[in-house]
Amino acid sequence: MGSATCAKSVRVGLAQIIKQYSDPRLTGRLTKIMKEINKEDVTNARGQRSVLVSAHQTMLQGVDFDVNTSLAGIFNAPYTLTNTVARDGATFKIVGFDPMNLINAPAGATHFRLMNAIAVVSDYVFNATTGKYEPTDPTLNELSDVQFSGYTDLTTPTSTITINTTLAGPPTMTGSVSVLNCIGIEFYQQVGSNYYLFASGNAMRVDSVF
Repeated sequence: MGSATCAKSVRVGLAQIIKQYSDPRLTGRLTKIMKEINKEDVTNARGQRSVLVSAHQTMLQGVDFDVNTSLAGIFNAPYTLTNTVARDGATFKIVGFDPMNLINAPAGATHFRLMNAIAVVSDYVFNATTGKYEPTDPTLNELSDVQFSGYTDLTTPTSTITINTTLAGPPTMTGSVSVLNCIGIEFYQQVGSNYYLFASGNAMRVDSVF
């Protein structure tokens, strides 16, 4: 129960983008990871163990939201990903590169956009009074920000691309919350002045957790 609740907070935090990047079994995979984190709590009794994501952040790093379309198989340009000292923002910086050489785009795509997203996930603990798992930091849990690059031609070398994310507020982060920093790429076909998002071929992963 606690594992599923914690996994849901990840999906809620990324709700505005998760549909175009995930496969139908993502919920199960996230819940399984949270269950593994839950098992690491050896202090509380079974059924009441905490889900201490903050103590096991590496278990979420590298998770692809679609197992059939990994980001590593699509996007290979060099980049840096850095977070602020206050843990309320992150910068995704990609040096200029040739998309023809470093992006495996689906047939028919003319453009792409890169994405930088951060989402806060609180640790969850069992409340014996309510009989439910609750976030230790409900005001911080599920806060998020998602930003995109501009539409970029797949046939033209790019200049440096910088995408900044910042949580509104800004909030004061605590030691019992974790920030998932996800990066991704999505593809479009340009028709006239319009850009149409591809239903498949898009990819996103949890690149770091801080």
